[in-house]
Amino acid sequence: MKLVSYNIQYGFGGDGRYDLARCTNIVAGADIIALQ
Repeated sequence: MKLVSYNIQYGFGGDGRYDLARCTNIVAGADIIALQ
């Protein structure tokens, strides 16, 4: 079982771009996802 906890930072990445699709790619494949 894969558990992922991820702070999406309002959808902004480390490069300052707003990209919710990138956030979903990061947590893809997890069985349980906790988003902050």
